[in-house]
Amino acid sequence: HEGSMTQVGINTGPRHCRQLGLAKSYQAKLSEEECTAHDEDINGAAGIFWSLILSMMPTEITGPAVRELRENKIPHLATRFVEPGKGFKLTLGNKAVIFSEASRAPPEVYLTKGYSA
Repeated sequence: HEGSMTQVGINTGPRHCRQLGLAKSYQAKLSEEECTAHDEDINGAAGIFWSLILSMMPTEITGPAVRELRENKIPHLATRFVEPGKGFKLTLGNKAVIFSEASRAPPEVYLTKGYSA
């Protein structure tokens, strides 16, 4: 396949070894600090996108999805380097913008770059 696709958050592991847990999406050797910064960026971007979805789509569409997530106690987005909870942070230049009370995105996010199947 051209490009790349990265899965972030909860997944069920590779096909040959099913196991529910947090995805390990890094192939490059990164420091823990770099992984944390990268995961915070993803969590922030996904949080902004989720907030836009909730604010712009009709509640007839978003309501059932949000209700199912809540009733089934499905956690919001977390990674190996960003603890579960609420809120997210965006780093813009050298400034951190913190949305401490905002709802995080659902538990799984896919990012693509130049990907084609």
